[in-house]
Amino acid sequence: MRCSSPILLALLLAACSPGQERVTDNSEQDRADLLNNCSPARVMLILDRSSSMQTGTINGETKWNIATNAIDAVTARFQDNLLMGLMAFPMPAQCAPGETLVQPAFGNRAAIASKLADPPPNAGNWTPMAETLAAAQQEPSMLPNSGPGARYAVLVTDGWQWCSPYDASTRFDAVDRVQELRDQGVTTFVVGFGDSVDAKALGLMAIAAGTEKAGCDPDASAAGNTCYFQADSPLELQDALEQIVVTITGESCDGLDNDCDGLIDENLSRGCSSNCGAGTETCVSGQWQGCDAPPEELDICDGLDNDCDGLTDPDCECLPGMVQSCGSQLSLGSCHAGTQECDPSGHWSPCFGEIGPIPEACNQLDDDCNGTVDDVSDPEICDGIDNDCDGQVDENLVQACSSACGLGQETCQDGSFQGCNAPPVLPDICDGLDNDCDGIADNDCDCVPGDTMVCGDSDEGECSRGVQTCDDNGFWGSCEGDRGPSLEICDGLDNDCDGAVDESNGAGVPDENDDVTIICPTGDDQPEPPSQSDDPPPPSLDEPEVPARDDSRVSQGCSVGSDAGSASWLLLALGALLLRRRHEGQN
Repeated sequence: MRCSSPILLALLLAACSPGQERVTDNSEQDRADLLNNCSPARVMLILDRSSSMQTGTINGETKWNIATNAIDAVTARFQDNLLMGLMAFPMPAQCAPGETLVQPAFGNRAAIASKLADPPPNAGNWTPMAETLAAAQQEPSMLPNSGPGARYAVLVTDGWQWCSPYDASTRFDAVDRVQELRDQGVTTFVVGFGDSVDAKALGLMAIAAGTEKAGCDPDASAAGNTCYFQADSPLELQDALEQIVVTITGESCDGLDNDCDGLIDENLSRGCSSNCGAGTETCVSGQWQGCDAPPEELDICDGLDNDCDGLTDPDCECLPGMVQSCGSQLSLGSCHAGTQECDPSGHWSPCFGEIGPIPEACNQLDDDCNGTVDDVSDPEICDGIDNDCDGQVDENLVQACSSACGLGQETCQDGSFQGCNAPPVLPDICDGLDNDCDGIADNDCDCVPGDTMVCGDSDEGECSRGVQTCDDNGFWGSCEGDRGPSLEICDGLDNDCDGAVDESNGAGVPDENDDVTIICPTGDDQPEPPSQSDDPPPPSLDEPEVPARDDSRVSQGCSVGSDAGSASWLLLALGALLLRRRHEGQN
């Protein structure tokens, strides 16, 4: 809507916002107090002063006159609602960057009108938009931290970025300058006046400023749905400027009295949204709060897109409580499907109750689910099952078996082969047999209990052999009844069992009492008693020499008759010869 009230009333009505409680006291002091306690916006009007503004006309009126009249109408209406200033380009002429002619302030209508009283020349002034926007960045009132209130620039032009000679590469330089202004906190509105403007460049400038019209076409011509404000008549230009200033003077959610009506952030609301839909939020103490758009929630398995990401139950297999069949789908014989239920986390439980096909058995059931009961012809095996379905289990099943001691046979009983009758492996005992069948009879035995064997050294002379008997543990007992050799004595016997009787070898042998040494005769001669002289006679060739004993006792020869003695010695010699031969034969 367009307000039609006087200037002071426009201030108090805050851009004619309907329904808002308004201040009605129009005293100068009340007005001053109101202005001192608000934070009005600062607006720099940047007007194209190129020669085409003077030479170009609309319905017979120059574009310069139309522009200055529209600006005067807007400043008259809003000079007490915001701080307004003026830049014009080029200044002073040709392609010089624009200059600030009026600093932003309240009540600047007259000052701005006076600076617009002189029109531009008919020729020689070009359109240095980019250079002028760069100069606006350095304007003190447009700098960051230059004071409270938002900062704005309103560019009005009828042409292109143009200097003589024209450089096509500079066509879009003004777009970058607008972006730089935005980066330092200055919002730019773009107004194209007349049909000679560069619609493409102006549209990109509006987009860079963030002030493009909703739903606009960036590639539209001046006669289309442009993103900037296009004005082709005095009324359209005034409407565009008023629409921009109303937007600027409107209350902003910043904790300040932007429209200088004595109220802060009043009745401010705006649309908001979440992934789940649209809503509205309200400004409270300079902050947008309370968006009532449907909230995003944690996705659960409920068939809904809880987090509004376009996916319903993305990590769920099923909805809790659902039941489905599972496993074997056969419904024949013993087979049938199982069931599973969806748990609270949206996942299927294990399959319960399924019975699938198994190998056929003789049990009056169709175990393999092929439609035929007990259809088997398998050979009987030892497994406790009637494999051949003849009504008998493990019948007539035998197999060979063995032990270390030999071969045998075993029979199937209760599903396993049992009762091997192979010769058993027994503990080895001393009986002359290989009881444990390890190839060795009587391991660790010396003999078979009860067996005997001859023991001792010899049966020569007076010696005789004994007998050893094997005890119950398989070991030989002691040698019983044996007699071994003894010291040879002169008794007509082979005492030392060497095959010779009473041999002295000239050295003599002890008598039976072992107290004297005698020399047994070796022929028919009897030994003579020793001489009584101090020196014994020399030994005879036929008689052995009697050696002297340590005790100096003289031995005494045997005293028998010569005839009898000769015969006796002959018999002894023959006996000795026989014994020796017997001994040699045994050896």
